[in-house]
Amino acid sequence: MADLIVYDSLGAPEDVANATGSLHAKIADLAANKIGDSSHVRADNTLMGWMASPIKSIQRSTVNLSGGGTSATATISTVNVAKTMINYLGFSTNAAASDAPSVFYPRISLTNGTTVTVDIAMASKNVTVNFEVIEYY
Repeated sequence: MADLIVYDSLGAPEDVANATGSLHAKIADLAANKIGDSSHVRADNTLMGWMASPIKSIQRSTVNLSGGGTSATATISTVNVAKTMINYLGFSTNAAASDAPSVFYPRISLTNGTTVTVDIAMASKNVTVNFEVIEYY
């Protein structure tokens, strides 16, 4: 049977966490100080923080404009406007194919931290607009 060689640099499992100590101490240091736990999801100096998504929230909804209105709003959960973008996800309408697109193409905007506004040029068309709001940390 071959002799078992033990190196001092391996240390023992009970070694105290230390970034410059034995292998066991270095592993303990990583586990204690660099991996983190679920409470460290936004920390930028732990593995949990590095893996965290930059997205804080995503909200999807629709706004309906019925014939007679040129503007409508949707209420969303509060977001920080400076860290938020809005994506237009398409629309449906009862406009005739012969209608000029400028009549029913919607304009969508994040009016404030809780309101999305949709505007169209002509009040005689029904338009349903789909959107998503993405807020970042």
